[in-house]
Amino acid sequence: MEKLLIIAAIVFFAAVIIKNLIGKKDPDNGNGKANNSEVINIKIPKKFDLKNGGSENRARRDNGKTIRFAEWTVYVLDKEGNIISEQAMSATSERPFSIGYDKDCDLVVNSNYVTGVHLKIGKDDQGYFAKDSSLNGTFVNDKMYNNESFSLEEGLVYVADVPVYFKKNSDNRPNVIPKFVKDNVEETSKTKKFDGFNNTRSWKKDAGESGANRPFTR
Repeated sequence: MEKLLIIAAIVFFAAVIIKNLIGKKDPDNGNGKANNSEVINIKIPKKFDLKNGGSENRARRDNGKTIRFAEWTVYVLDKEGNIISEQAMSATSERPFSIGYDKDCDLVVNSNYVTGVHLKIGKDDQGYFAKDSSLNGTFVNDKMYNNESFSLEEGLVYVADVPVYFKKNSDNRPNVIPKFVKDNVEETSKTKKFDGFNNTRSWKKDAGESGANRPFTR
């Protein structure tokens, strides 16, 4: 009799252990159906690790797994169109992406003509947009934007005198600067287009830093 009780106890505990193992493998999420799709949180590579965890990163499903990555890459170029630095970019109205010489900007640009917070980029139901809040302005296709917003498209933007290339990320395109962009930068650097710019280091007003707690809109 005593042996039978011992055997029964062993069988009972073995059944409990097996049930727990099966439960961990196939959770039913409380609806009686097993969840076979695996959703994982992966650590964003350092290259894509924006402040506050890279908010609003695009999600891609691959074999039932959710992978998050930045929607854009922003390249700072030299006067010959070569890459000086790059930064992954995503943005929302609550968390705009900032460009300027201030060390707290998401993308720091070193130029005496660039304002502390020169340009901010956000996203709304119409898509990505940029808003200039600088002394010397932002240029797109030779059009100057100064303390005003514009829709952001893939291409070359001059943040004051600094060429910055915005590229939408894609799995099937190499991360290179197109030749026509490099040629454009090289030709522009030969002109005296930016000779009349003001040094921003003594400029007190920086509209880009105002209203930090309000939603960022066009």
